[in-house]
Amino acid sequence: MKNKLLAFVLLLCSFSYSQEKSEIDELREEIKQLKEKIDSNSTSIKHIQDNPIPADELKSPARIKFSGGGLLRFGEWDVNQQRINPKKGLHYKDRDRFWSRFNFYLGTDIKLTKDIDFHARIRTGNKQYSFISFGGNDDERLNVLLDEFWLNYSYKFTDLRIGRQSASRIWNNQSGVMFDIPTHDGATIVSDFKLGSDLNLKSKAAYFVERYANNAPLKDQGKMYGFSLELSSTIANAIPWKISSGIIKAEALPTRYKNDLAQTGNGVTLYNDGDLAPDYSIWASQFNIKFKQFYGLSLIVDYYNNLRKYNENPISHMIYDINGNNSYSNRNEYDSSKSVDFTKQTQGFVATIAIGDQAIAKQIYAGISYLYMEKYAAMDYFAQYDFSRWTSSNIKGPEFSLAYKLNKYLKLRSRLFIAEEIKGLNAIDTDFKRSGTRIRIDMNINF
Repeated sequence: MKNKLLAFVLLLCSFSYSQEKSEIDELREEIKQLKEKIDSNSTSIKHIQDNPIPADELKSPARIKFSGGGLLRFGEWDVNQQRINPKKGLHYKDRDRFWSRFNFYLGTDIKLTKDIDFHARIRTGNKQYSFISFGGNDDERLNVLLDEFWLNYSYKFTDLRIGRQSASRIWNNQSGVMFDIPTHDGATIVSDFKLGSDLNLKSKAAYFVERYANNAPLKDQGKMYGFSLELSSTIANAIPWKISSGIIKAEALPTRYKNDLAQTGNGVTLYNDGDLAPDYSIWASQFNIKFKQFYGLSLIVDYYNNLRKYNENPISHMIYDINGNNSYSNRNEYDSSKSVDFTKQTQGFVATIAIGDQAIAKQIYAGISYLYMEKYAAMDYFAQYDFSRWTSSNIKGPEFSLAYKLNKYLKLRSRLFIAEEIKGLNAIDTDFKRSGTRIRIDMNINF
């Protein structure tokens, strides 16, 4: 009996030892596998460290961005419009005018490489004009065009941009008084230099083809080119300021706007103006300063001086001789010796003082501007028609602006313009100057 009991105990111990040995072996195998995984992971980590994934692959969703915007003009009123009969000299009140309209932009930006960016944007309207009228004609409803299209190459402190783009990248201008809706086809280059710790200097240059002539050499194409320098303060928590100055040269620009189809009658294409000089040489400067601690008080002043000398008025649809003829429609009958001389009208400025910031949500912006733009101080073909519906130059007057940004997407803005011609266009009565008042209420949309 004792022998049987002893044998049973020995068998039990042997089984227990065998089980423990099996568990130990399994544990050793698990440790071995875990060690192999650690070694494998270490190798993978080292491989990643030695071969990092490019940033553009890590952030591929950020390589393509879409943006858009538009404006809903709830109402625009032109009132107190005064006119003159150029042949009889009779003054009369022009009709008041109201319309609602809108425009829309849609753009995309793509990061092609770490140095090369691509941008494209479409918009409503035509080359000179972006709006579509509420209840507009069928042709206007279909107007969509390629507004911007460029490649940008960055190297150290310099950006080279080629394609259709804004000229305001080179020459600063408020309210679009020099460059408004039209974009420009060509090349621009901007270099950014740090001058110590307090100042920043940008040098900018551009060359644009503005009137392409089929099969003609480059020198015979209509063109605009020039440069500017911009100096700004970079001191943290200081009063920010910026000053810029440069030259805009233009040769053989288009000299008239073509009206849309709704204003074409009897198969004959009509024109808004035959009143645009083809050549300019404009010295353009701007000073900008902001006092953030005083309710965001800001002051911006632009000055323009066309250095080109005109021997006579360029061909015009708006300048009339004493007999009521102009050099565009009645060229053979027009008598330049008996018309108003605009050849010395070459200077202009616009100044704005404001409080608030239109870029900050829940903040009220209020501003007052004054525009004084002589006949050939601005390139009419590119300049804005905000102050009046009849001209963008030979005009003076104030603008009162009030805006409130609801959030990062919506901004409500109202503007009041009181405009008058600087110099009368009609030799039959040089004292008469066309005038009028314009009111706008807009909702700006950006996303």
